[in-house]
Amino acid sequence: MANIRRKDFCDQSVNFLIAAIPVIGFVLFGLIPMGISLLVSFTSVKQSFITEKIVLIGFKNYGRLFQDRLFWKSFGNTLLYTLNVPFSLGFGLIVAYLVNSASKGQKFFRFVFFIPYVCSTAAIALSWKIMYNYEYGIFNAVLNDLDLKAVGWITNPNVFMFSTMLMTIWASSGICIILYQAALANINPSYLEAAQIDGAGEITVFFRIVFPAISPTTFYLLTMKLIGSLQVMAETQMLSGDSTSLNWADSTVVNYLYRMGFIDPIYYGQSIASAAGWILSIIIILITWLNFRLGKKWVNYDMA
Repeated sequence: MANIRRKDFCDQSVNFLIAAIPVIGFVLFGLIPMGISLLVSFTSVKQSFITEKIVLIGFKNYGRLFQDRLFWKSFGNTLLYTLNVPFSLGFGLIVAYLVNSASKGQKFFRFVFFIPYVCSTAAIALSWKIMYNYEYGIFNAVLNDLDLKAVGWITNPNVFMFSTMLMTIWASSGICIILYQAALANINPSYLEAAQIDGAGEITVFFRIVFPAISPTTFYLLTMKLIGSLQVMAETQMLSGDSTSLNWADSTVVNYLYRMGFIDPIYYGQSIASAAGWILSIIIILITWLNFRLGKKWVNYDMA
């Protein structure tokens, strides 16, 4: 009996340790760095909180950010970039509907559309950077064939963020297509048959049956893509190559805090960068909370 109890205790201990590994990882690489960054955001630390003397200065870093024109420009660029989300969802839904309607080749088209999503951001950005090239890019080549003026897709500050959004829509729609295909395939056919018998048109069927049925998928994609878009950095940085001619048109909030914390730490420093990071975190939390609150009014889980 004692041996059985000892064996059960050992098994439970091993199971507990295995289950605790993700928690330990989160504490070491998530919770502790978050706490340190929160502390640093209230200090005057420039380059390192380990070697420098920590002086608490209260909310001065946050006040300085609210008065910084570059921070607000980066914040505006970030909000503009998030407009790619509804376009990605809309494009993904249309393509998913067309692929599901195809009698043959569904697996092939699903594979083709999903490839960009699994490619690295660097590879995608470099490919699109070539296509956006002012001299020999395919976009300007088409414009030249149409006798239209060439566009500085990634050199014109007024166009840069829209070019980044177009690349993102192409690259990130694959996951939308896959999930929407699954959602469309799982719609109860009896609902559609009943609507057809009642003489409902396609628009009515979409808004009354199809959209409510796929609303959980839409809610998930909307939430995850909004969070990801608010944290964008690599896409803009790879396309611009840290060009100074764009006048910060390529800067997002994450780009901003990276530049302040590591590129120009003497004047700004890690305390300013930490404060910017926490402002972005609070904004993401608020938007996610609002999305969940509003989701209760339009997300339908009863049409499986």
